[in-house]
Amino acid sequence: MQIPWDSLGFSVQDNTAIKKLGQGTSFVIYTPTVFGTATNYEIKVPDRATIKTDEILINYFDDHDAYVFGARQLKNNSIIEKEIVHLD
Repeated sequence: MQIPWDSLGFSVQDNTAIKKLGQGTSFVIYTPTVFGTATNYEIKVPDRATIKTDEILINYFDDHDAYVFGARQLKNNSIIEKEIVHLD
């Protein structure tokens, strides 16, 4: 499944692209309810070619295309780091 979107210019009132993105994730995508001065957004991660993803990044911009805030979400336990400590 290819996620059909152009990356920039979605109105914050239209979350259709985010709903389509949610079809390619194995977790629930939460969207903000208060946008401040943000009027549009871009889906930065994943890119268009990604079928399944454990991470998303959505950036929000105002009318002048100035960055307002970003929302990054990860699947629970998708990043696991292992550290080995040797004690003498």
